[in-house]
Amino acid sequence: KYWAKLDNCGTKPERTKISAKAKGGMNTEVSTFEGCQQNAQVALYSVKGGGNTWPGGEQYMPEKSVGKTCNDFSANEVIWSFFVNRHLPAESASRK
Repeated sequence: KYWAKLDNCGTKPERTKISAKAKGGMNTEVSTFEGCQQNAQVALYSVKGGGNTWPGGEQYMPEKSVGKTCNDFSANEVIWSFFVNRHLPAESASRK
């Protein structure tokens, strides 16, 4: 909500779900805030039952220490797809 407020986004996010791929997987809720200033977009991925780990990464420490790693999506791919076609306002202006 902090980032959505900072970017003057709409107050109600659109919510979608990423279902678990296999038995033992985790459900993820994606809250996307639209209508932000300068075409910004804010997205929050909430992994139900996920630990303090990187989704799609390795289980780098025992589950009892950091929790379970979600393998239902790759955080690397989600972050890349979010930023790949976006530009900072100053960069956009200099391209014109």
